[in-house]
Amino acid sequence: MLARVRAAALLLLVAVAAACARGTDPHRVVDNLLATRGSRFFDALQALARARGWDPVEATRYDSGEGSSHGRAVGTLDDGRARRLGAEILVTLRSRAVAVPGVSALKLLLLDADGRLLDSVSCGLDSRYGDADADVLGAPAADGAKIVVRFHPRQGGHWHNWHVLTVGGRAYTFREREKALPTKWNAKGLCRLAVRAGKLAVVFPDLNEAGR
Repeated sequence: MLARVRAAALLLLVAVAAACARGTDPHRVVDNLLATRGSRFFDALQALARARGWDPVEATRYDSGEGSSHGRAVGTLDDGRARRLGAEILVTLRSRAVAVPGVSALKLLLLDADGRLLDSVSCGLDSRYGDADADVLGAPAADGAKIVVRFHPRQGGHWHNWHVLTVGGRAYTFREREKALPTKWNAKGLCRLAVRAGKLAVVFPDLNEAGR
C-alpha cells in the first residue's frame, strides 16, 4: 500500500513539473538568458533547456568526439554568455582546462529566437599555448562568415601545436608545425562559421584537410 502511495505521489510530481515547463514563457526565459552572466547564467540556461526540452547537461559538456588524434577530451564548461545573432541566438560556453592534459575548450550553441537548440560546434586546443574565444562580426565577411573562433595566445606567444573542431559529433584535428612565423590561424581564425538555414556552417578551414 505504501509503495503504491509513493508511486502515485511521484507521478503527481512529474505531472506538475511537466505542466510548469509547458507553462513557462520561452521568450521571458530567453530574455533572462541574454541578460545574465556569471554563475547565474547556467541556471538561466538550464531553465531554458527544460522549457524547450533539450538536455542542459549535454549542452554544457565539452566532448571532442571520436577521431581526435590527441585523444578524446571530455569536461564541463564553466563560463558562458549569450547574444543575439540576427534571427538566432548564439550561446558561447568555455573552460580554460578540461581533461588531462589540459584542453582549453569552447562550445557554440545556436538557438532559434524561442530558445530551441538548432546546432552546435566545438573547438579545443592545448591549454599550455592559449585559449579560444568567439567573435561575432558586425556583418558577414566576404566568405560568408558571421562567427570567428580566434586563438588567444599566452603572453609573448603566437603559436599553438594543434586544435580540434567538433562538428556533427566528429572530431577534426588541425596541426601547426611552423613556429617561427605567425600562421594562417592567427590571420583567419581557428574556425570561421556562417549561419545557414538554422545551422552553423564551417567556411574555414576545409574539414577535408584535417589530419594533414
